[in-house]
Amino acid sequence: MAVPDGTQALDRIRQQVFDVALVDINMPGLDGLEVLRQIRNEPDPPEVVIMTGEGTVDTAITAVKLGAYDYVTKPYRMEEIEVVVQKAGEKRDLAAENARLQTELDKVVDDEPIISRDPRILAVLERIPEIGESHLPVLITGERGTGKDVFARAIHSAGGAGQCVVVDADGPSEYDVDSALFGHEAGSHPGVNRARPGALETAGMGTVILTNVHALAAALQEKLLQTLLSGRFVRAGGDDQIRANARVIATSARDLPVAVSEGKFSPALLGELSAYVIHLPPLRERAGDVVLLANYFLERLSGSRAAVFDAEAIAALSQYSWPGNVIELKNVVERVAMLRTGDVIGKRDLPLPGVVSRSTPTSMPLAELERQHIQAVLAETNWHQGNAAAKLGISSKTLYRKIREYGFVRPRDQQGG
Repeated sequence: MAVPDGTQALDRIRQQVFDVALVDINMPGLDGLEVLRQIRNEPDPPEVVIMTGEGTVDTAITAVKLGAYDYVTKPYRMEEIEVVVQKAGEKRDLAAENARLQTELDKVVDDEPIISRDPRILAVLERIPEIGESHLPVLITGERGTGKDVFARAIHSAGGAGQCVVVDADGPSEYDVDSALFGHEAGSHPGVNRARPGALETAGMGTVILTNVHALAAALQEKLLQTLLSGRFVRAGGDDQIRANARVIATSARDLPVAVSEGKFSPALLGELSAYVIHLPPLRERAGDVVLLANYFLERLSGSRAAVFDAEAIAALSQYSWPGNVIELKNVVERVAMLRTGDVIGKRDLPLPGVVSRSTPTSMPLAELERQHIQAVLAETNWHQGNAAAKLGISSKTLYRKIREYGFVRPRDQQGG
């Protein structure tokens, strides 16, 4: 799409998402530098490639310092422009993917410390510094919600090097997982027009956390095995060998030896992933941790409005089986902290099966009640997130996560307020 001047270019960019913008330095009205400055202030800006004549190369270099991806000089060659635009698009795709992966990581990790009195968990904690210093693969097993991703992140942090990238092996399709983990070349799949690096490249010397490794397709199990053995891999649709420097930490909610016996998982890959093996017991086997964790979550989530569980609430928390493990416990406490009206939380305040809650209408799911409550408080406080968090009785970080989770969008008339 071409427009004749900078003003119209900005209008188009504010109406539609573009990956790359080709901007001429000399334009009627707004010049290229001013257009660049305004583009960079947009919430989802495209990468900018500056087009310039020989006499304005210094200006183009200034534009690069201001955030332009690159510049091309007259006389233009289409081949040169195509290469620069393709690379600019790849950079934008990679930035978007990194942001998405980091968001996913924030959801599962959220900077949680590991809280436990259980001897098995404490024994694992003692090993984390040793495991972190090694660059060997790690396999973490346990039921969903036991905190496998938190332990994986702790191991990465103990290593102290590189970026941490998460890939879910239980993706929409085999190609999606292949692309996310190994990257892809242009033309590797219908509709794929640009090359993109995967997690093993993006992480560098850091860590790839491969969740739900039990769901990995057979062909990708073999590809991952060869990567671990040789230290090299190829992108989907590619031929060039790429060095794999990242450490792999795999997590699984399935019993992988059973999956091997059923012919559903590669015994060789299981062996390669098992340099270190950590098993996390379910919360129902860690009775002493339930109240410890519940009190920790409540204190952290209550903000300035301190709250406590009464004896009946503690008994109910201790007697419940927690099929969703630590994640379920955290979600229950988070909703209690958000919807409570007093400082003492009783049994009837707990949204647990078999407990009639005084705060949740039977006709409305708890998540919907929470969503409406947060939305109302944000509107009431004019989207001042600090005031809204204080009114809700939660931390600003928790509120920010909830805004993302529910997809709330700040109204235009309150932007910047």
